[in-house]
Amino acid sequence: MLSEKTETKKVKLKPDDIIILRGLEKYGPREGFIKLKQKLNEEGFNGSYNKLIYRISKMIKNRVFLVKTILDIRKFDLMGVQVKFKTPIKRINTLIELLRLNPTLAYYARSYTGSNLFSSFYIPNDSYLEFRAFLDFIRNSGLAEVESQIVEENIYPSIVLEWYDFKRGELICRFEEFKNEIPRLIEEVSKAKENQENNEKKEEKIIRVEFLDNWDIKILESLEINAMSSLTEMANKMNTAPALLKYHIDEHIEPKNLIYKFFVNLNPEVLYKDNVYVNLNVKFKDEAWQKAFVEGIKNKLLVFSIRKLSDDSASIKLNLPYNGIIPLQRLLWEYIEEDILENFELNTLDPRYSMSYTLPWEIYKNGRFEYPHEKIMREVEERLTPVIRKL
Repeated sequence: MLSEKTETKKVKLKPDDIIILRGLEKYGPREGFIKLKQKLNEEGFNGSYNKLIYRISKMIKNRVFLVKTILDIRKFDLMGVQVKFKTPIKRINTLIELLRLNPTLAYYARSYTGSNLFSSFYIPNDSYLEFRAFLDFIRNSGLAEVESQIVEENIYPSIVLEWYDFKRGELICRFEEFKNEIPRLIEEVSKAKENQENNEKKEEKIIRVEFLDNWDIKILESLEINAMSSLTEMANKMNTAPALLKYHIDEHIEPKNLIYKFFVNLNPEVLYKDNVYVNLNVKFKDEAWQKAFVEGIKNKLLVFSIRKLSDDSASIKLNLPYNGIIPLQRLLWEYIEEDILENFELNTLDPRYSMSYTLPWEIYKNGRFEYPHEKIMREVEERLTPVIRKL
């Protein structure tokens, strides 16, 4: 998610651009151009080696995309928790300061509707109760209403953009057509589930990483900040040799599959001028409907993340044309009236007041993340006590 308002001019994407961006996601941003060209030919890329370099250079120049390294938090014995806060506007900066005292903070964004602060945290699996005490302290202080959910699964969808009109150079929302498509998607979801049951597919066993050395941590943090950094660039910043970093990537990081995927973040400004960043929480009464809805919408719009939550709802962060808000709300209301959707909450988020953080490497010690509960609570209490007196 681009966290600043940019001056990027509107750019018309071409079909080959989408193929290139998918290739960067699939093969990684540091794949050599020659190898990338060979692989993209198999994906349907129609152009020369020079065209590939030109299209990538042009997209970078126009700030069309960023590549984000998504690490597999399960391998680090971490869990995701999504938290929504509702607090008086004059106290929201105080709340953000308190959240920043918790090193497990992964993301926050300010909203202008409903709950007015959205956040997520990466918590060690054995420290959830201590983290709940942190949230309870904020709630009991009267500073904010708090609602939290454990994230059961994180999904970062690949670029599809079926609603992108290449001739007009913009996304066009077609929610009426989308509603008619859902029954077909439900059928596909049901067949996929049936095939999975017939094949008796076993769940992947997650093997926690026992130990990472300092170089592993520096590399992973650098990749989280800028996935497109070359080995030479990283080595210069770390004052070491590229060969050392390559060794750690080849021998430590890649064999352990610590990188879940490379996710391409498109800049909404290149797709449309009037856009809105939203968080949509949906809870369908039927699992097949929910899966079909999620499967469909992630292929249509610019979806940054999908989180399946512990209350069987799904939280979707996406960007869409401003004129798509009402049609989306209308569709969701129709699902409510048809007794298909249990409830939904649509909140607009402000990308200028959002922030993403790397994994909490500062608390990684002796081969694991250690949650500093007492230190956090002491600092929060010191910061919050004067505020409570005013309340």
